[in-house]
Amino acid sequence: MRKRRFWIETLENAWRRRPVVWLSGVRRAGKTTLSQSLPGTEYFDCELPRVRRELADPEAFLATLRGKTVVLDEIHRLGDPAQLLKIAADHFPRTRVLATGSSTLGASRKFRDTLAGRKAEVWLTPMMTADLTDFGAPDLKHRFLRGGLPPFFLADSFPERDFQEWMDAYWAKDIQELFRLERRHSFQRFAELLFIQSGGMFEATRFARDCEVSRTTIANYLAVLEATLVRSSSGDRVPASRLLRQPDVRLADLIAQERLPNFELDPSARSHDLASVETTVKYVGYLRRQEAEIQRAQKDERRRIPTDFLFDRVPGLSREVIQRLSQVRPDTLGHALRIPGVTPAAVAVLGAYVGRIGGGV
Repeated sequence: MRKRRFWIETLENAWRRRPVVWLSGVRRAGKTTLSQSLPGTEYFDCELPRVRRELADPEAFLATLRGKTVVLDEIHRLGDPAQLLKIAADHFPRTRVLATGSSTLGASRKFRDTLAGRKAEVWLTPMMTADLTDFGAPDLKHRFLRGGLPPFFLADSFPERDFQEWMDAYWAKDIQELFRLERRHSFQRFAELLFIQSGGMFEATRFARDCEVSRTTIANYLAVLEATLVRSSSGDRVPASRLLRQPDVRLADLIAQERLPNFELDPSARSHDLASVETTVKYVGYLRRQEAEIQRAQKDERRRIPTDFLFDRVPGLSREVIQRLSQVRPDTLGHALRIPGVTPAAVAVLGAYVGRIGGGV
């Protein structure tokens, strides 16, 4: 078993601050192996029914381990993990507890109590330079090709099938438990389409057709961003969508830094591009305004424009739009909307001006 010295030291420093440490990270980042490598620990796998029965009475359980170092792996399998950790912090301060869980655990209903002031948090990132040295494989090209999850990094051959298994586990143990999405095939198809798209605007109708689901379902898939908390530069956890709206924050960087666990995707598919999702999040306000303008223009489609109307007198129209309108001479706002180069916003301005002068019907 390899010793990840940097992370062992990080955990020791965290225990000096708080008796309870929460170790989180994406699936297969190495949380279990790291916790089992700690010297002198009492290890408990909460996925086992026998262990869950022992933990049914947290106070009695912790009383038998007073003053020891206890690892509670996969703690999200418990009915109320927050209660156990609160009891440990308040009544057994000399017992060091390491709780491991999925990176999505903080957004789950089981952890509505944030345990503020009672626990220290350690986020186990993908393999860093220090890890490459501990693993005896400092080749950065190998790291970039395989990604930073130890099982994939250490595989003898390219673990393409393992990537699919990772996605299957992500769906079953994270998405289903946290977001309750339906139609696994459609969700994975949605993810594949995100890989393929490069630099295009996100258009829900096309995604819905290819994934064989409704536009509402596609919106629900995107809503995973809203429900996922990521760590900002200040150390606070904020909605990913809020962080993405900052001009210097890129979705690809959040994924590479493992700050967006719910979009931790296949490391072999680095040709994928999430620009459509990023654009939707960054410019959601503008897109909504433009959609409202389109709807308003469609509503006013039958409003007539006087035959002698002077388009160059409408404030706010660009020179190109004025030129196109003057050449075509549309008789209605709907006709103007269909002229190439005339934007819905321009038609909305035109409609407001036509209505103001009383020339429209």
